[in-house]
Amino acid sequence: MTSFKIVPRIRNCESFDEFLSGYSVCGKDLILTDRFLLDTYISKKNVPCKVIAQDDFGQGEPTSEKVEKILEKLSGYEYDRVIAIGGGTAIDISKIVALTGINNLFELFCGKEKPQRGHGLIIIPTTCGTGSEVTNISIVAFESEGTKLGLADDVLYADDAVLVPEFLQNLPYSVFMYSSVDALIHAIESYLSPLSSVQSDFFAEESIGLILSAYRYIEKNGKGSEKNVVKDVLTASNYAGIAFSNAGCGLIHAMSYPLSGEYHIPHGQANFMMLPPVLRFYENRAPGGRFAALLSLFSKAGVSDIHALISTLIKTEPLSSYGASDDMLVSFSEQVEKTQQRLLGRAYVLPDKSEMIDIYREIL
Repeated sequence: MTSFKIVPRIRNCESFDEFLSGYSVCGKDLILTDRFLLDTYISKKNVPCKVIAQDDFGQGEPTSEKVEKILEKLSGYEYDRVIAIGGGTAIDISKIVALTGINNLFELFCGKEKPQRGHGLIIIPTTCGTGSEVTNISIVAFESEGTKLGLADDVLYADDAVLVPEFLQNLPYSVFMYSSVDALIHAIESYLSPLSSVQSDFFAEESIGLILSAYRYIEKNGKGSEKNVVKDVLTASNYAGIAFSNAGCGLIHAMSYPLSGEYHIPHGQANFMMLPPVLRFYENRAPGGRFAALLSLFSKAGVSDIHALISTLIKTEPLSSYGASDDMLVSFSEQVEKTQQRLLGRAYVLPDKSEMIDIYREIL
């Protein structure tokens, strides 16, 4: 038996001004955003509430150190609603900031503390990949453990997810590509998940179609033309978020986390590095069934054809260029088995330890 639900209200605003008036933003709100967005958009609007930029507390993706600094900063501040405006980092942190009564962040993410909601939560994604605006998951890197951990609980759902395409018009090309390929992988993994349903399949299929169509448009029209498809890809990212919030992500995400944790490789880039070898592993182990159905969504193109298309638009380096060596692959596979059981349980085919090492070796 499968189940399906969409918890946040999903709203569309063409501009930030429309959002500010429609949501009556006031002094009892807290905006958590990125420094670039604060300087470029938000500060010009003279918003009546407190605004903090998450990257003032540390660069890169969410780390336990950064989250703890932000929680300490806000400990004496009263607010009714958290409004997240940003990419995956701002969104994941906002879900924690909307909680109350956190005693130990690591124990919270290990399931030893029960998360409790203390504030309203509105999320505006400003990239086209995270999908986190509609999920109940927050991902934080615990550097002392050398990996990322995910907290999944229904209290992390936003009240409203608001899509504002204006924010994506000035998105750097590399950010657009790495975030959109992450959305594509969300859709692929949810489609292959053993927890998929007819409803999650619908959103995954629509997402895959929209993103691949956008990629073919960019391939034909060149760099810069992505500005003409950002609204479609933002929609696709939202659809993929709906799909994986129900069916989950799997092996690609699980195996990418040590890469980000060890080498600080951006999340979308690390996922794209793992995409071809994991799909080839699935193709070798279980080429029929759901995998064959997935290929039909690629217009019957093979794994190598899809990778070739994306590789014309986005570049990656081998893992060895970051300092990895063959003897580290055992450690990576052990980390995945130790910390990513939630994701491994949603893998299309579960590799054993030696197979996981072989998958990593393909990108070395």
